[in-house]
Amino acid sequence: MSATPRSGAARLPLIDPGILRPGSARVRGAQERRGHRGVLLVERVTYESFENFERLLAVAVLEDEAFLVGEDARALLELPMTQREVFTPRLQIDPDLLDDALEEALFLDQETVSQRSQEQFDKAIAQLEHYITDQTLLLKRRRAALVDRIGRAEEARDAAVGSAARTRAEQTLKDLEAELDVVESEYQRLSERRDERFEHWSARAHARRFAEPRRERLFCAEIELT
Repeated sequence: MSATPRSGAARLPLIDPGILRPGSARVRGAQERRGHRGVLLVERVTYESFENFERLLAVAVLEDEAFLVGEDARALLELPMTQREVFTPRLQIDPDLLDDALEEALFLDQETVSQRSQEQFDKAIAQLEHYITDQTLLLKRRRAALVDRIGRAEEARDAAVGSAARTRAEQTLKDLEAELDVVESEYQRLSERRDERFEHWSARAHARRFAEPRRERLFCAEIELT
């Protein structure tokens, strides 16, 4: 799966709740970076698929261009934090690094929820295919019944006595053959999945499965690992 381009998550200035000092003892990859400064950014991601749900997307980008994503970054949110004075010199983080970290975090998050969405998508498509199977089975039965009636109508025409009786028998045969043509056409249409209900619900299932998640930035704070 490729990372989904970001929607509704334009670059924003820091929403500074104070310079924070989260501990690092329980965060993988953070202990060796004690004293390092960086930015902690948190977004809310809303998935609107077969069911709607929200997840937190967190990334931490440090001055040495290392970054924490996924569970490592979310773990920072669960640690006790203390405030500190404003950084001197000021913190310098490349906005492109933040973008890269966010895209990686979103990619990993989508992989986490992808299997569940895929299972629901597969179930929806299977139900649509079951609908097509049921409809084609009904048409097969109707076609078989018409073929039988046409055979008997041909016998009745051949056995007709008098022009009036023969005319009626031929008209009955024509009507049955016309009805068979309609059934054959319907069967072909369904076989090619050219069915209005199938197309509508199939398109809706695909739109839900591959819907782009909505993102809302909650806060972005400068941090120092301790």
